[in-house]
Amino acid sequence: MTDKGPRYRDTVLPFSLQPAAGSLTTFQLAPAPEVEETEEHTAGSPSKTEDDTSSSLQPRLLRKKRKETVYPSQDVTVVKANPNIGHPNGIKKNATEKEVWQKYRRFWESDQAGKGIVAHDNSIEHNIVVIKKFKMHASRGQQEQLLKVIGDKPPNIVHLQDVFVCDLSVYSVYESLESSLHHIQATCLQEITEIELAIIAKEVLQGMQYIHNELNVVYGQLCTRNVLLSFYDCSIKLANIADSILKPRRQSYSDDIHDIGTLLVSFKEPGTFRRNPRSLLLEKDDVSEHCKHFIQTTATSSLKELMNGQVD
Repeated sequence: MTDKGPRYRDTVLPFSLQPAAGSLTTFQLAPAPEVEETEEHTAGSPSKTEDDTSSSLQPRLLRKKRKETVYPSQDVTVVKANPNIGHPNGIKKNATEKEVWQKYRRFWESDQAGKGIVAHDNSIEHNIVVIKKFKMHASRGQQEQLLKVIGDKPPNIVHLQDVFVCDLSVYSVYESLESSLHHIQATCLQEITEIELAIIAKEVLQGMQYIHNELNVVYGQLCTRNVLLSFYDCSIKLANIADSILKPRRQSYSDDIHDIGTLLVSFKEPGTFRRNPRSLLLEKDDVSEHCKHFIQTTATSSLKELMNGQVD
């Protein structure tokens, strides 16, 4: 048998990790003397066979992971017998609260654009999610809208990954995002620039366009706490889309567009926003007149005009 290089406990090191010749001295350990067993096994203890002894000296091989999702207090046979337990992401109708926590394991309560439960799914990946509960009944039309959001995965909407429709409650499962405009505003040590305002306005307009044109609902909850950011793909997303679908707002589309202007004012000049929450006027002169004009036109322009830059 040829020597394959330096070893540690009979493990061959990769060539990239092998030390230079002569820098490491290896020793051959003397074989351990055989010890005769003098103690008899008790009636309840398993006997150690020759096969068990030889197998313990063999290297342990990696076993292929199961494809089935195994939940707490369940074995594989239960999962196979009940395919509804491991249902794919989508809308689970006539669900129970028990089924929610069979698929997800909760961690703690946290604030992601409002109170939610941080959890992970019981898959091999253990994806982190945020679960929110609504005490209400979802109509058939609302369920179809939720299913559309799950399937479309719009880039500027916080991804809705799962929905459990129970008798008198609805559980919505969102992706977990790291921060919000409110958090950035509270911790930022520098002034918000005009370029940053333009990026936020563009992303929010795209999210609002999907809500108005594809879902035909009013968002009605635009503020710095409900605009979330992902550090992984640097995207800006509107949160709590299930709220807008399940709890129709009294506002109009024009109110949503006006709120885009007040969002930019509150993010750039929070003091100005606190004095007049409906104001669209920036008091400082560190942005261009074009930026100020764009914010003011959110009171009169349509969503299409703002998207195309057709502002008077």
